[in-house]
Amino acid sequence: MLLSYLLWEIHNYPDLPTTVEIDQEGYKVINGWQYCGNADPPWSPLSNETRNHIEEVLEQVDYWKWERFYDDPNILDGTTWSIKVRTALSR
Repeated sequence: MLLSYLLWEIHNYPDLPTTVEIDQEGYKVINGWQYCGNADPPWSPLSNETRNHIEEVLEQVDYWKWERFYDDPNILDGTTWSIKVRTALSR
């Protein structure tokens, strides 16, 4: 897999949400509501080693076989999360 974009968001009530965004150039992390309506957060460089590790982990958990949505009305733990992954044909 060649990772070109990843967006991961989690919100554990009553804590504030966390968002991690990765593109081909780097990554940024948003904790809580910082930057809401303001300038974009700073991007940091992402090493090839870290990018490769993320790709390996996504392969290990068979990300590509996951359903688009899971819903179990019997689980009310106050946690919501999502992940969006895009791949590229070549780097």
